[in-house]
Amino acid sequence: SDVCSSDLIVEEPRLSEEGFVAGRKKALRRVTELLLDPAPQVICTHRPVLPALFEQLRPYTATGLDSDLPPGGFVVIHRDFTDTGMRVVAAERHSP
Repeated sequence: SDVCSSDLIVEEPRLSEEGFVAGRKKALRRVTELLLDPAPQVICTHRPVLPALFEQLRPYTATGLDSDLPPGGFVVIHRDFTDTGMRVVAAERHSP
């Protein structure tokens, strides 16, 4: 089977710039749901949404996460799931 199959891509309109502005609380709830889902995933969003997304990660990490990225930059968040819940174990920053 093709790993890049389009049936594995799910649009999250709440994480778009427009969706976030229209419903910040719903967007943040959805971000938390995604973060707590142990399935491997990629969340793609834009700079106006990133600070709120990183704020949602704060309770799960011992180190601060900086959401200031250059255009085309991205962050890889490594999560671990244990009996006590999810925690961020590492974050990689990449520039274009």
